[in-house]
Amino acid sequence: MTSKSRIRENLLGLTLLGIVVAFFAGAGTAFSPLILAPVGALLLGMIYLVSTPIGTAKVLLGALVVLVLAPIPTVVPTSIWFAGGSVYFADVMAALLIVAVVFSNLCPAVIRTVVLTIAGVVVLGLLVGALSHAKASLALADARGLLRLVAGASGVAFLGEVDRAGTVKLLSRLAAVVTIWTALVVALIAFLGVSSFGIRNSNAAVYTTSQSIVYDASRVTPDSGLTCVVVSAVLIVIRLSWGYSPYKWNLVWWLCVGAGVFVGLISYTRGHFIVFLLIIGLSLMVQPGRLAAFSRAICVTAGVVLFSVFGYYLVSTFSSAMANSLTQPLIAFQGKVIGGLSLNTVEVDTSALWRVRESDLAIDFLENNWIFGSGFGAPYRQIVTGEIFQGSRGTTYIHSGYLWFLVKLGAMGSVVVAVILFQYFLMLWRSRNSEMGKWSALCMVVLFSIATQMVTSPTMIENGNSVLVGIILGSGYLVSIRSLSNRKSCSSANDLALSGRVEI
Repeated sequence: MTSKSRIRENLLGLTLLGIVVAFFAGAGTAFSPLILAPVGALLLGMIYLVSTPIGTAKVLLGALVVLVLAPIPTVVPTSIWFAGGSVYFADVMAALLIVAVVFSNLCPAVIRTVVLTIAGVVVLGLLVGALSHAKASLALADARGLLRLVAGASGVAFLGEVDRAGTVKLLSRLAAVVTIWTALVVALIAFLGVSSFGIRNSNAAVYTTSQSIVYDASRVTPDSGLTCVVVSAVLIVIRLSWGYSPYKWNLVWWLCVGAGVFVGLISYTRGHFIVFLLIIGLSLMVQPGRLAAFSRAICVTAGVVLFSVFGYYLVSTFSSAMANSLTQPLIAFQGKVIGGLSLNTVEVDTSALWRVRESDLAIDFLENNWIFGSGFGAPYRQIVTGEIFQGSRGTTYIHSGYLWFLVKLGAMGSVVVAVILFQYFLMLWRSRNSEMGKWSALCMVVLFSIATQMVTSPTMIENGNSVLVGIILGSGYLVSIRSLSNRKSCSSANDLALSGRVEI
């Protein structure tokens, strides 16, 4: 291949590279000289990596995951102020990734069609919001989650179509980096009081209408908390069920699992605990050889418990104060999470009661605005007595993810999203009996487990979790397409995307 033809082939990647570098350089001159330093490293690294549109997509997907899910110190700028609002670099990466996928000649027609359809839904939400005099910053805040979800899903689906093994390696490495780094940052915040990451930190507590209990344990809730929990649960399932690990070194597997469990413990979030249990429990139930898998799970759990008890008594013999500090997180977890799941606590929990009230207000709004909804950024309610939000953001925010779609997009947009998801899950269901069926079942279990959070949290469109959901959706698409193509060709799966181990 001549240099001229190579430049022509890589024109899209080089164009996107130029846009990214120009944006960062412009941000540096307009916002802070701190960002000029990474521009050089970004340019040198991406010139080498971005040799094809595939390389472009990999770099942009990796940058999106790191910017959204990896905790970044507050001294590192991740956005600039532009036209009265914040422009996040992660959103720029998401938009560029979507452009790279849609305009690539290698992109399958089904991926392009779905992406353009969702783009139409987003435009509809923005137009309806504009007609309702929505603020631009609030409208972009509502659209941001869908943008990142579509970017994650389309990026993984596109890369998996053209380079399955490389995509699995990329996702496995990103999962390890995000999970282990998040656990390290959470530990620094919880135990050393480091405050340079801008992550919410408070004491674990249960607030009810009758009384409040505050525990002597630090609660740290990073945006990547759910991602860490899902990664650890999936790694446990595939190891117990199939004896498989995506990593060459067992130490990396143990670090990822331990880091995910640690982040889930320190976050003291009931929803994350439910997701963790559902992924492991349901996956072991639907997979072949479930009895052996359950036996291994029981043995591993018993071993961890015995080791923990032995370690506690060993520490207590040397220092009772240190032993007491080790038990405080467990006491807080039992009271905040396990105790907080009891029906008696939920009925008087102030957070749960507010979500119920908020949902009632959203339903009241839908009675007269069910066709088009409120649109993006437009309020669906007034400030009410007992308001927990400050400013106008609360009048546009809805904790229930299902009501979020109905209120923001109305019946018009919600039906489109529902049809796409129905076709997606139908495709996954049809691949359940293929040789990739176990992966299809795992994807369905993970998505179902996350869907339980949508009752009280807009997981699909939250800033961090939207990327996680997008990656899972893209992975499920790859599994189902692989299953159907194998069934049609009746060929052996000698090049399964998930057969290799990652060199870490």
